[in-house]
Amino acid sequence: MNNILNVIFVYLLFIAIFVFIYAFTWGLVRNYFVRFTIYYQAIIGGVYAILAIVAESLIPIFVKDINVNIIVIYLPLIVCWLIGVFISWISIIMYTTFIFIFTFVIAIFFQTSYFYTVSYPIDIITMVLLYVITFSVIIIVKIFKWTQWTNWSLLTLVAFVFNSIMILIQVKDKTWANYLLDELVVLIWIGMSYLAYLLGAGIELIYNHALKLQNIIEYDRSKYLREALAHEAIYDYIHRNKIRQGLYLTFAINNINALDRFLTSNLKNKIIDLISQQIFKAWEGQDVIFFKASLNHFGIFVPIPYYQKINIAKLLQDNQLKTRHEDDLLKKFEKIIQGVETTYKYQNYNIIVKLQGYASFYGLQSNNLDKLKDYNLFAAENRLNLEYNNQVIVIDPASIMALNRQKRSILTLNENVSLQKILSLFSSVVDVNNQFNVLGHYATNLINGNEVDSFLDQNIENVTDTIHEEVLLRYNAALNIKNFRKFKEYLNYQLFLTYSASFLASKSFNLKKFVAKLIELKINTANLILTFDLKEIGFDTHRFEKNLASLKELGIKIAVKNLGALETDISSLGYYQPDYAIIAPTLVTKMFLQQNLQTLIAELVELTEKLQITLIAPHVNSYLTYKRIKELGINYMFGTLFGVYEEPQGEILTEVKFALFKNEMKGLKNEIKK
Repeated sequence: MNNILNVIFVYLLFIAIFVFIYAFTWGLVRNYFVRFTIYYQAIIGGVYAILAIVAESLIPIFVKDINVNIIVIYLPLIVCWLIGVFISWISIIMYTTFIFIFTFVIAIFFQTSYFYTVSYPIDIITMVLLYVITFSVIIIVKIFKWTQWTNWSLLTLVAFVFNSIMILIQVKDKTWANYLLDELVVLIWIGMSYLAYLLGAGIELIYNHALKLQNIIEYDRSKYLREALAHEAIYDYIHRNKIRQGLYLTFAINNINALDRFLTSNLKNKIIDLISQQIFKAWEGQDVIFFKASLNHFGIFVPIPYYQKINIAKLLQDNQLKTRHEDDLLKKFEKIIQGVETTYKYQNYNIIVKLQGYASFYGLQSNNLDKLKDYNLFAAENRLNLEYNNQVIVIDPASIMALNRQKRSILTLNENVSLQKILSLFSSVVDVNNQFNVLGHYATNLINGNEVDSFLDQNIENVTDTIHEEVLLRYNAALNIKNFRKFKEYLNYQLFLTYSASFLASKSFNLKKFVAKLIELKINTANLILTFDLKEIGFDTHRFEKNLASLKELGIKIAVKNLGALETDISSLGYYQPDYAIIAPTLVTKMFLQQNLQTLIAELVELTEKLQITLIAPHVNSYLTYKRIKELGINYMFGTLFGVYEEPQGEILTEVKFALFKNEMKGLKNEIKK
């Protein structure tokens, strides 16, 4: 009886020591070693083996007459199982290697009273086969991804059956009393191993609970991971489950800015919480990690089996489809988003939330979760959903890099041109045959003290030392639209807006984004006149004509400028098909110096009448210029004579109008006298 109590005492002491070591070397602190987990697991395996060997040598000092097999085989196996179930296969390989080297090489070589070893062939076979069984069970459990409890139960069951068989083989050499005693020793070993498992599982529960307390925040009784620590939890999940690839999906509210303008923050947050809860419940209980990043977006990480092939090129192509194919990897996510309730009623208002999913792939597009998050959020912030028709968009890093280059171009441009100091100037385009009524406004810009209408008219180095004309032109266009909206009656007037033909003809131009921006700025497309410079050449005219036709279908009118300039080709009017044409400023400013220019203007008037194009004269800065231009047959004009303002004006100054009428009447009287 005393011997049995000694055995139980040894097991309890041994298990207590090693569980304590496990808790503070791995169980409760594993998150600190995420970056070098594999190396740390290998070290742990070796250290645990050394500690087990030291414990083997110390046990006989405190407990006499104890079974050698308990010291050499059973106790080290409990540690081996603890490592295999709760740590990793790397640790168990290192542990077993150290144990075998010591037991079958070092202990036999030194043969001291401090180290025990197995000497009987049957014991050697038992020890080797028990470790083989341990490896086999752990490999099977890993393949089928069974639970830790199943893993431990299989280990103990197979080990008990095997040991019982081995004891039964030796029953001829022993009395039945010894046989029962050996069987009792095995039963105690199995029972004590479950104590080790319970302690290990308890530490596992404490760790997971502590992690949740650290990472979880409550939103209306639903729990989500905070983004601040979500990536750490995902990395831990990836390393523990040896995940090679996965889907990093971000759900974003596209019209969040509109909600900010019309709803109180509490109501907006409540709506977003309701939406995120629906997504959370759709995935609850599945093998995913859900995290709520902020009040504007939330996401999930979904592991993908390593054997599943992912055709990113095909997924990118399917971004254009309104609904994905049934065999599409993202079809499930599309259905979930479509099933989310996004329309809410508040008082007499219907609140519609636009939910969009942005997907990137861990292991394929990047192994850095922060980069994947940046990809998704960049796509959401830059409204890439407008380029596609689907509610779940696979991120294309190439397009994101292109947008980043555009932003860098603006930053580079800002180093040479202070973009914040660029001013919008609006010239009133008047109809001289209709009491000088204002038809619309022609927009130009003041940059570094220079009025810039066309970068192709002058030396660009006077404005900037870099070749970013297209970027600056588009920036000016956006600035002019925003400033034009400051005019209270802007919806009643047309705006001549200079735009880049090269950009319109490029693959970067996206009609949906262009129109969405106009809608956002509340610009009536029927009053927008995109103006292109005839001096601009070297672009894809076929793509240009196609995009231009789409703009015309929306009611946008087209104008060209620099008509009649030396560097222009009159035949280019064929693919512009303009509604308006602005003659080259040099024809107006130099027509009194070169009489042939007046002849050229008259020919242009005749040509545009045949083509049904409204001709407009710029730089009409004096009465003499106005009078001569009108005599040549041009009824629409603009210049300093009619006013150039930072804010558009609904009509020209009364004094100017009166002076023009007075001169008209004076000229009429002179004609009558003649």
